[in-house]
Amino acid sequence: MNQERLDQAFNLADGGRIEEALEIIRLEEESWDDAEEKGAAILVQVSLLLSVGRTREAGDCLRRADRVLPPDSDARMGIDYAQAEIDFREGRTKAALACFERIERCYSRLREVPGFEDLWKSVDIRWGIVLANLTRYKEACELLERALGYEWKEKDATFYETLADCYYQMGQFERAEEQYQHALSLGMDQFREARARHSLGYIYFKQRRYELAKVEYERCLALNAHSDIPRKTLLRSLAATCRELHAPKEAENYDRMSKS
Repeated sequence: MNQERLDQAFNLADGGRIEEALEIIRLEEESWDDAEEKGAAILVQVSLLLSVGRTREAGDCLRRADRVLPPDSDARMGIDYAQAEIDFREGRTKAALACFERIERCYSRLREVPGFEDLWKSVDIRWGIVLANLTRYKEACELLERALGYEWKEKDATFYETLADCYYQMGQFERAEEQYQHALSLGMDQFREARARHSLGYIYFKQRRYELAKVEYERCLALNAHSDIPRKTLLRSLAATCRELHAPKEAENYDRMSKS
């Protein structure tokens, strides 16, 4: 593919001009008779569509790429990756996992091949997140820790939050704290922020850092309308924390609130 046009398309997409970006890549697709080049252009369209959450259209493009690319093409790794992403977004987590396992089984020889480095970075990150969602924390952690070693655009708040969740579930609280704080510094929606702060509150309580625990539990309580954490659970945690801080009146107040 023409690298200049590819860069132009991604720059437009980064600026929110997705339709212009897609049009450039569609023209690029039409300009090629070679199946590999045409299929690569279609896969770029899939990537652009996924970047703005247009999953159904991405799926339509993906089926077109599947028809165009030769059966023995290494570029078909991109088809499996995109299918895994679509499956995960649509709640088919086990199907997404199967795609990643197929990628490892069929394309592991491409890990060190120039031109595939970025795709493998994405695979490691998304595969790790899928494993974490299936509560396979140790396996997820191995992939996400590998990703810590390189710079990549997909290492966002969700990446660091997921790694923190893995450490948390494995009882590695100091590591979990570091990653939760990093995730929070990158910005999170209120639902995810509440969960991160609740986990931090528990970590600090277990570490007997009760003042910090109280701060995080109170922040979580302020976000309670946007979270799935039971209000009573938070109030009881705050009561227990206040007792450890020798603040009996606050503890009684939170206990009373938890029973109302």
